Amino acid sequence: MFCDIKAIASDLNRTHFMSTVVGLRRETVRILTDEHHRIDIVDGQQRLTTLIILLRSIANILSTKRQNEKIVRQDLEKILIKKDKVSLLLLQTNHDTGNYFANYLRYGSHESAGIAKTAADKELLLAIEECEKFVADWVKEKGDLIELVSLLKNRLTFIFHEIDEEKLVYTVFEVLNSRGLDVSWFDRLKSMLMAVVFESDGGNVSEHIKEDRKSVV
Repeated sequence: MFCDIKAIASDLNRTHFMSTVVGLRRETVRILTDEHHRIDIVDGQQRLTTLIILLRSIANILSTKRQNEKIVRQDLEKILIKKDKVSLLLLQTNHDTGNYFANYLRYGSHESAGIAKTAADKELLLAIEECEKFVADWVKEKGDLIELVSLLKNRLTFIFHEIDEEKLVYTVFEVLNSRGLDVSWFDRLKSMLMAVVFESDGGNVSEHIKEDRKSVV
């Protein structure tokens, strides 16, 4: 994911498709005057968890003194933590036995991965460390975290299926993950060649596309 983010950072016209997220709609939750659906994520947990950890990592080091960064930090924190009487988190996991993920979202601090007693907790803490390193490297290389937030907000795309019938949601999951036909090496080659052409800045792109179609069709 970090490589994909870096790849689209240099071109405002590029986006990255992060596949499909499938969710099962549960009850409606009211927070002050806003109503939200609680969604059980059936497919896409790892991607969403990583993105949310990344947003928290960014919020941690956004300045509280520079006005623009302060505003962005406050906006991120409002998204990640819904300020009601129980401080409801945007995302909650079923495998966070040490509350490492919840504490990181709420307080921005975490333990070392070495203290984790379960594999799931260790993976969470390693993800936090890797996201913090990515953000620190971004600051060194580019210096502008607002640009990174804008990229995450506007140029990572999903297809989101929100389903309200439990029996159906798992059928959708199965279809998306196991019933598709295998893509042949030849079709993959065509796709790769077309991607190279579209991502190339040099030459006559339309002519390259025409020639590639002749060579691989």
